[in-house]
Amino acid sequence: MISYLNGKVLKKFNDFVIFLTTSGIGFKVITPYPEDIEKEVYIYQIISEKENSLYGFNSYEEVEFFEKLLKIPQVGPKSIVQILKTYKLEEIENKISKGEILLVKGVRKKVLDDIYKYLSKEREEIAISDNKTKDLIKILLSLGFEKDDIFEALKKIDDKEKISIEEYVKKALRILKNE
Repeated sequence: MISYLNGKVLKKFNDFVIFLTTSGIGFKVITPYPEDIEKEVYIYQIISEKENSLYGFNSYEEVEFFEKLLKIPQVGPKSIVQILKTYKLEEIENKISKGEILLVKGVRKKVLDDIYKYLSKEREEIAISDNKTKDLIKILLSLGFEKDDIFEALKKIDDKEKISIEEYVKKALRILKNE
């Protein structure tokens, strides 16, 4: 499986590049930003009965994101490339955290909704990984705070394991009230 290529770009097209490795082998690499690919590219390779394709990115984090979204039913590689052509990873995270929908030309609304739901759920699962955090969320929801605001506050609290639930609630309330 190919994971990384080093060399140079021979030719750039609208949605792919021809990449020549230092060993002299040329590869067609599909990428959301052909203009940004220069000397190295991180690869996700798809091999099936119908295709053997290389998808190229500037960072391994983008490869992981690509791989994660491919697990969602009905989400294909071309849709993900279009999304990454429209938004950077940080912009996607910001939109998800703010509850904003993703709008991408050429990608069906249902696909974008599925991706939004998947990323939102994943974000919640990361935030509520222990019982103390689950209790805190229940308390803050019962006090009328919004779920997204609670998750943002949780990110800002350090040493969650070392403090009591009472201190945890107090810290979260201070953050939520901007004190």
